[in-house]
Amino acid sequence: MDRAFSLLGHRMQASQTPTLVPLAFAANGTKNVIPEASQISITPGAASLNDGFPPLTFTPIAAGGVPPAGADFNGVLNLITASIRWAHGGGTYGYNSTFANDANVGGYPRGALLLRSDKGGMWISQADNNTNNPDTGGANWAPAFMSGVVGAVRNLSMTVSAASASATLTADEIVVSTGLGGQKYVLSSINQTFNGATTGVNGMDTGSIPASSFLGLYEIYNPTTGAKGLLGQSANGVTLPNVYGGANMPAGYTASSLLCIVSTTAASLINICTVRDRKTSVALVSMFSTSTTSASPTIVNNLAVPLNAKICSGVMQIGNSATASVSMSLFGSVGGAGAQTLASTLNASSVATPFNNLELTVGQRAFYSASSSSGSPTFVASVSSWEI
Repeated sequence: MDRAFSLLGHRMQASQTPTLVPLAFAANGTKNVIPEASQISITPGAASLNDGFPPLTFTPIAAGGVPPAGADFNGVLNLITASIRWAHGGGTYGYNSTFANDANVGGYPRGALLLRSDKGGMWISQADNNTNNPDTGGANWAPAFMSGVVGAVRNLSMTVSAASASATLTADEIVVSTGLGGQKYVLSSINQTFNGATTGVNGMDTGSIPASSFLGLYEIYNPTTGAKGLLGQSANGVTLPNVYGGANMPAGYTASSLLCIVSTTAASLINICTVRDRKTSVALVSMFSTSTTSASPTIVNNLAVPLNAKICSGVMQIGNSATASVSMSLFGSVGGAGAQTLASTLNASSVATPFNNLELTVGQRAFYSASSSSGSPTFVASVSSWEI
């Protein structure tokens, strides 16, 4: 029982935190710098990382031995306790080429964690004997402790009450990244004003707001300075990437995320809209209007939404100049999945109903089918919002 109790007393437990080292041993005392290479043929009796204290210091003085130097003892303990002090202070290490390429090291092992050069995150080694520099894109390193999905937002809000070149965007949190699968950053307390009449941070990446088209807004981040802001990019006829991929990112800004895409006027202004998280709401804009019936899903160009739109919502309407049974269905794909249908018997009248979250499997494409038992039918769909 006594032996078992004694062994139990030496097990590591949360209550057994060692004394923290506030100062390296002999920080202000006499000490030698302990070299890595053997000093046997250089300084008799000098300690080194290779030999420790050499055999001469174990030889009696009468037989020609040399006593170990007190400064070497201080140097050894200083070297060790300096690292312990750094660890006790929560310090971590960045990439060091000299250390990595030292013959006694041979590179960082798989699973090694290094502090990024911008001090904003960590790298994890994916291989043994890794001498590559992760801060310059070296192979076999990956970001460690990534959090969130790029573009994720919390309580993002932007309102444009009248067509304007500027808009103020706020958010509690936004996740930006250096690339898909890259280093993530969670930014908080966002309150920024975009001005499309300028270029650079909080302006366009280049040029001006596109006319009668779409404009994407990115959150951009400089990990070195902590600066953040908005960056506009034309979404005219293109699908914008989730991480800014243009050639005009402001210097030092290496992380970004696409926040929203808004429509623009013929005068190159942002249209009246509200943005909530990833959803943009606008005044009703026509998707299509036709009198053509179709028994199977027929493609229509949905230019009312940007190419990035994954879903859209709005209003669908059917009408007829005579008494007739009329129906129309909207689909997000030619296969007819996710149908949203409006059907009614009309007497020289029309009827409308909302459609919600129509999934768009192809950018700016929707599909419809329609029927009418007689008369002159009309089939109309308009968009009021989209999500990216």
